[in-house]
This record gives sequence, structure tokens and C-alpha cells, in this order.
Amino acid sequence: MAKFITALLTTVTLFMVVLAQPEPDNPTCSQGDKKTETEGCCVAQCLLTSVNAFTNNAIDKDAVKQALKTTVGADPNFAPLVDGIVEQCHNSVSSNAALKATPVPATPGRAGCSFLPEAFVNCVGSTFVQKCPTAAWTNNDDCNQLKQKLASGCSLASLKQIVM
Repeated sequence: MAKFITALLTTVTLFMVVLAQPEPDNPTCSQGDKKTETEGCCVAQCLLTSVNAFTNNAIDKDAVKQALKTTVGADPNFAPLVDGIVEQCHNSVSSNAALKATPVPATPGRAGCSFLPEAFVNCVGSTFVQKCPTAAWTNNDDCNQLKQKLASGCSLASLKQIVM
């Protein structure tokens, strides 16, 4: 599981450096200081754009699949999951009208960023953890608690500590 979490974090880091996360609806998901929601969105948008996976307010699922296949997908336990998870998350975020809203910029004079990339990256990371193959899963209290929080609706980004 530690190998998987390392690969997952590498992938998530490739797409998004979490500078700030919004307070989730479920207060048991996270703690600590919060900044504006648009900051995390801008980071996710920038990084997805840098790997040619986000243009014209749309996620290029083929570019995402290619990037994931060289990271998490390089592990034979996870390679079969990449296409399905990307499709599932792409369909989920692309059909959510609220994610297509134009956000208010966090800093005056700066353009707002799309909510799609951040929601997509959270979905991909969370779904990889939830669908972790038995052969790679570490069955302990910390890992099981992480999976339970994700199943309850907490986003991966809102969970501040991942025990490896």
C-alpha cells in the first residue's frame, strides 16, 4: 500500500499541489487553516494545462490517461484501473453544471479558474484509493479509516494526513 500511496501522491502532485482547500460540507473531513476555493482550482488548472489535459474549460481524458499510465498505471496492480477511473471521473465532473460556473478570482485583477480540474483530480485520487486492489491494499486502521472517509464523501484533498 505504501508503494501505491507514493505513486498516487506523485500523480496527484503532478496534477495539483494543494495550496488551499475549501471547508468541506462534512466537518469531520479536515481541519486547519483554509484559504479561498479558487486558489486550489487555479493550481489544478495550471498543472492539467501543463500536461495538455485541460483546454477550453474541458478535460482531455486521453491526455490524463497517458499521464496516469506512466505513473500509477506503471504498477501492474493499478494499470487495469486507469481507463475506467478516468472515464468515471470525467463523466462525473463533466456532467456537473455547478463545476462549470465561472469562479470569482481569489486575488483582484487575476482571472478566476475553473472548478473542473480540482474536482477531477480529487475524484481520480479518491477513486484509486477506494478501488485499490487487494494485493496492494494495506489492511490496517489508518488505511481503512482513509477508505471509510472517502466513501462517506470526503475528498482526498480535504484529508490532511495520509499515513504511509
